[in-house]
Amino acid sequence: MSSIIINANNITDSVTNSVFQIDFERSVNLVDKHISLTSTSMYFSWRNITTQNNKFSYTWIDDIVYNVEIPIGLYEISDIKSYFQFVMSQNNHVMTNNETGSTIYFIDFVVSNTNYSIDILTYPVPASLPDGFTSNITFIGTAKNPRLTLPAGINAIFGYAENFTTDAGSSVLTFNSSTAPNVSPDNSILIVCDQVENEFSKLGILYAISPSVGIGSLIVDKPAYPIYSKLRNGSYNHLTFRILSSKTFRPIEMIDPEINFIFSIK
Repeated sequence: MSSIIINANNITDSVTNSVFQIDFERSVNLVDKHISLTSTSMYFSWRNITTQNNKFSYTWIDDIVYNVEIPIGLYEISDIKSYFQFVMSQNNHVMTNNETGSTIYFIDFVVSNTNYSIDILTYPVPASLPDGFTSNITFIGTAKNPRLTLPAGINAIFGYAENFTTDAGSSVLTFNSSTAPNVSPDNSILIVCDQVENEFSKLGILYAISPSVGIGSLIVDKPAYPIYSKLRNGSYNHLTFRILSSKTFRPIEMIDPEINFIFSIK
């Protein structure tokens, strides 16, 4: 039995940091040989917000629609909320309490662990500026809630139907996810070896990793027992490994290249 180590030094695709190649000093005969992943160490650093799911909008009390585009990156719901609040502040759609200095937002996101939901709360913008507050809002003389719309892509992050829109109203309104929120669309990644023989798939899948840590944290995964996959018979000068999305089967973009795999060959 032999072991090989794959790390950042073996990366061949500097764009995704998810394609690796180990070169042998000489051609190696791998007839009737099997390979297994022994251990993994990597950071949970693949983006959950991309160009496919980073847009939504809200309709203000004057019925003008304001688009929100989240910069591509790694986000928890609290991060999305913070960016949205920044946008609303930039649009002058907030009030400030003069006494406490706190900012009042009229759309909020709340993670509800008990309901397994990302709750959306909307609040009525008052008919006029209350005493003790400062705001650049143009008030319309009647209390009215802004409305949030979640188009295709980001709706799955929050667990709502495509193009879900909150109701109009003049009181506090609460909305609950209708499906399980999918904050990390690629919540499982595949480790594959291009030289593995698989009669049922073009992919030489060795292992699947589902992170049990927070975004940006270290993933350490050691299979309880080795799962060996047969390598195609032949002599090889190198082996190629890839980290793929379990949904698209394409190389997933890893922000942090500090990745370490140990494989066993027997």
